[in-house]
Amino acid sequence: MTKRTITPLQAYMMLILVIGVNNHVILLPFLLETAKRDSWMAVVIMIIPALLWALLWYGMIKRSDRLPILHWIRMRYGTFAAMIVALPVLLLLLASIFVSLRDTAMWTHVSYLPLTPLSVIGATFLLLCVLAAMAGIESIAIISGIFLPGVVLLGYFVMFTNFQFKDYSLLTPLFTHGIGPTMQALPYLGEATGELMLLLFIQHHVKGPIRLMPLLSVVLILSGLTIGPLMGSISLFGPFESAHLRYPAFEQWRMVMIGKFISHLDFLSIYQWLSGAFIRISLMLFILSDIIPLKQRRYRNGILIGAAALIMGVSLLELSDMEFMQLLKQVYYPSLFAIWILLTALIALFAFLPAAKKEVTS
Repeated sequence: MTKRTITPLQAYMMLILVIGVNNHVILLPFLLETAKRDSWMAVVIMIIPALLWALLWYGMIKRSDRLPILHWIRMRYGTFAAMIVALPVLLLLLASIFVSLRDTAMWTHVSYLPLTPLSVIGATFLLLCVLAAMAGIESIAIISGIFLPGVVLLGYFVMFTNFQFKDYSLLTPLFTHGIGPTMQALPYLGEATGELMLLLFIQHHVKGPIRLMPLLSVVLILSGLTIGPLMGSISLFGPFESAHLRYPAFEQWRMVMIGKFISHLDFLSIYQWLSGAFIRISLMLFILSDIIPLKQRRYRNGILIGAAALIMGVSLLELSDMEFMQLLKQVYYPSLFAIWILLTALIALFAFLPAAKKEVTS
């Protein structure tokens, strides 16, 4: 059994950063564009399905006896069954890393490094993430513990400081165009919720029990990380202006003003964004190398370097920001949501059906 090196609290902190940067930053433009004023209500509607989904994952964790999930499936049903699960996971991880890297590099380029080529920003940041993944999950967890408190404090800072400009009456009336736009936003939220399933793929590195209530609490925290900037953006800029913003969370930082003489504090958002993106990409790279059954360190490092080269090669393709956004809206989020549902169904099937007898002792 793989040596367990992190605590449940560290695992939750990593996942909050990993999924939080998606919920808090990358996802927002699509929710606002799709549902506008009703986007925050879509998060409220999604809470119950998300809690039920997490309950199912908890059952899978208990059934798998905290073994590496693919190894456990292979023992019960054979190598082919494990490959059926592994291939979509690899696809998910590669796509998520590419999107996170591209979005972070683009924001960095347009906001504070306009003279630095996009490829240089992306390659430098990806190299740091590869080095963190090579250092192991314990190092990533320790860095998460350092980053997360600052990210949370800055989030509360921008929220409270902007109260002077907010008009919460803009959050209503709801459903002026029916329930349709709200329902159309749910698959985007479903993809973000599905990422919590990454806990299944790091559970064997966690020492100590993974309990249900903390897991459900993480779901609620992540819901708050989504609804907070949505309500903030709508109350600051209105539902229709918010729908046209490329980086709604960043624009809220530009509004920050303390008294008459302190403003332009949006540089603090760099810490928030890069902290989340760094942990997100590093952990996903680590999981990518961890699920491939290679024991020798140099082979795992080779996988990391190869994956990074592939992602960097795709990032160099000519793709405008408008085309990138359309790709995310029409392909990335709907496809990944469907794959998370498929993976949940597959692993649940393997978890709760009787094991194939010929594989039990293999």
